[in-house]
Formats: sequence, structure tokens, C-alpha cells
Amino acid sequence: MATGTGLSGGPITTTGTISLANTTVSAGSYGTSTRVPALTVDAQGRLTAVTNLAIPSVNTSTTGLLTNTDWNTFNTKLGATSTFAGDVSGVYTATSVDKLRGAALSITSLTSGNFLKYNGTNWINTIFSFLKMGTDVYITWVSF
Repeated sequence: MATGTGLSGGPITTTGTISLANTTVSAGSYGTSTRVPALTVDAQGRLTAVTNLAIPSVNTSTTGLLTNTDWNTFNTKLGATSTFAGDVSGVYTATSVDKLRGAALSITSLTSGNFLKYNGTNWINTIFSFLKMGTDVYITWVSF
């Protein structure tokens, strides 16, 4: 039996030992929480080189890991005094929906069975009385 690339010990005709040739990669673990291994693999699937590369810290021009300081700063951005604008208002702990897609909600006192209806300018709460389904087809609301 002839040995192929990366193997030694052949040819073997009756008995013998075939060995896997060593590469320049040292046995061990690679990578940490801030470093990743860059691997080089040969045509036989063996690792022939390993380099630990640092994961960069994030800054204004580089994506990467957040430092503890940056994470703490980011994580506390939304707090009890954070205010909202647009369709919602208020603070983080007391948010109010004031609009739907930019149209104001003009809600008066709510009662059971009310629904929101767009009147062309604002969203208003109203009671369902009838619904025009098409030409001369109406559905009347009946409460039980």
C-alpha cells in the first residue's frame, strides 16, 4: 500500500505502520472572548497554520466589540426619563399613543363596543351603527 500526501511509512507490502505527518500547528485551544482563530487548511483537510486575531473594539469607523464602558453607556440610554415623539409621547414608564401613522387620535370618553374610525383627518372613537358593504347593501348593528 502506498502512502499519500501527508502520510509517511509506506509503501507497505505486508505489514507496517502509516503515520500522519505533523504540521506546524501546535496542539491546543485557540480563540478567546476577544480573539478569534484564523485557520489555514491544506488540500488534505489538515490545519497547517493558526493565528489568533484580535476582535476590534467598536469606534466611529470600525464595527466590533463594545467595551464594558460603551455597553453600560448604550444600555442606559433608554431610562425612566427617556421621552418619545412621533405617534407616541411620554416617558419610558408612561407612554401614550397619540397618533396612528401621523393622524391624531381624537378619543372622547370610551364605552364598551367603541371602535376607531378614520374621519379623513383624525381617528375618532365611535359606536358601530351600520356598515355600507357596497351599492345598497347595509349591515345594521344589533346589541343583545
